[in-house]
Parts: sequence; C-alpha cells; structure tokens
Amino acid sequence: MSYDPRTKRGALIGVSVIIGMFFPLLSLILLIIAGGLIAWGREPQRTEEFLNGLPFGQELKSALAKFDAFIS
Repeated sequence: MSYDPRTKRGALIGVSVIIGMFFPLLSLILLIIAGGLIAWGREPQRTEEFLNGLPFGQELKSALAKFDAFIS
C-alpha cells in the first residue's frame, strides 16, 4: 500500500512527538500539525472543505500548504 507523502510526513511528526514528550506544549502543536497532514494526505478534498468551513480556514489552509512546502 502506497501512502501520500503528506501522510508519511504527518506520521513521522506524530512519532517524533511521542518520542519527544519532554516538551508538552511543543508536542501538542506538532501533534495537531501531524494530524492535519495525515488527514490532508488521506482525503485532500474533504480536508480542504473542512478547513474552508472553519473561521480563518483560508489562512489555516495557506499556513499548512507553506509548512508542507517547507518540509518537502
């Protein structure tokens, strides 16, 4: 089974959060980003529709796209 690169990066961030539990706030932020990347990699269209429905969704989607480009 082949996974989207976003899903792989999200899983990698998730694993690194579990390993690095010494910094709880940073771990929480990275875990939220990891969940977003995993969801975006698995169901891109549905994730973008969900983000567009949130307050400041366009900005959030733009920030995730920039972060995705940064770690690519």
